[in-house]
Amino acid sequence: MQVGRVVQGVAAATIAWLLAQLLTCPPSKLSTPTTVGTSSSNGPSSSSSVMSRGGRPATMTRVPAERSQGLRGDRPVAGLPGWLGTARARHLLLGDWNPIIRDPIDVLRAALLVGSVLLIVFDKNVEAAPLVTVLIVLIPRLANLPRLFDLAVVVAMSIQAWGNLFDLFDRIHGYDKVVHFLVPMLTSTATYMLLVRLDVVLDPARRVLARQELGTFLITFLIGLGYASLYEIYEFFADAVLGTELQKSLGDTNGDILAGAIGAACGGWLMLLWTHQGWPVTRRLPTVVINRMWPLVDERPLRDRPPTG
Repeated sequence: MQVGRVVQGVAAATIAWLLAQLLTCPPSKLSTPTTVGTSSSNGPSSSSSVMSRGGRPATMTRVPAERSQGLRGDRPVAGLPGWLGTARARHLLLGDWNPIIRDPIDVLRAALLVGSVLLIVFDKNVEAAPLVTVLIVLIPRLANLPRLFDLAVVVAMSIQAWGNLFDLFDRIHGYDKVVHFLVPMLTSTATYMLLVRLDVVLDPARRVLARQELGTFLITFLIGLGYASLYEIYEFFADAVLGTELQKSLGDTNGDILAGAIGAACGGWLMLLWTHQGWPVTRRLPTVVINRMWPLVDERPLRDRPPTG
């Protein structure tokens, strides 16, 4: 049991070192300039300079929907789901509430912290390393990853932690395989995005190599496959040292590895989809929401504006 505590301590120290790297990373590495059609986490406000016909600079400024003509914040927005059609609903789901609890993802993160504390208090399935789980979900928040990747890590760690707390691995047939599939798929994409933010791998949005998509897929896949392998190595270690029975049989272990490999491949395809869409590598509101919540207002004189209709 003491050896298990040492291993968990080493894992926690490694993740803590990564968190320290994120905290000491220059702000320019973890943020991108705000441009038209995008928004930073501090608020969606941006402008773009254009030239009028007379050579005078003119601007197109993004203003809140409440101040724009023909669109009020309390009215449904065309093109968005009905439940996301009002400013209040959009703020509840996508807005920054406060510096500590920013959005529903932070609520899930806090719930995971509570679940990890319960695992320790009740000394239940402590081999799941609840402290390591909590540290892992802090990484995408400190790195300011896009919401989807942040949510992916929180969901991956939550299904693991809550599964141990409520014995779902034993109560629900196939739950183990679902976890072994989802964890590599969700964490591999977030890890690749984290490496982009730390300037370790190429930004998928910048085409500098002829076969860059293939490299993006392979790196993401191998990251997920590595996580799947580490998962099985830890289960073997827990059975040998901690006296658990996580690996039921050779067939069960091989099935877990296969599920993890398939999940890693799916993670690679998801990363390619993100690349193809040209979506950002930092946390911001989706452009489709920004364009409707804060529409562009052309401040140029009417004579300088392009014809419409």
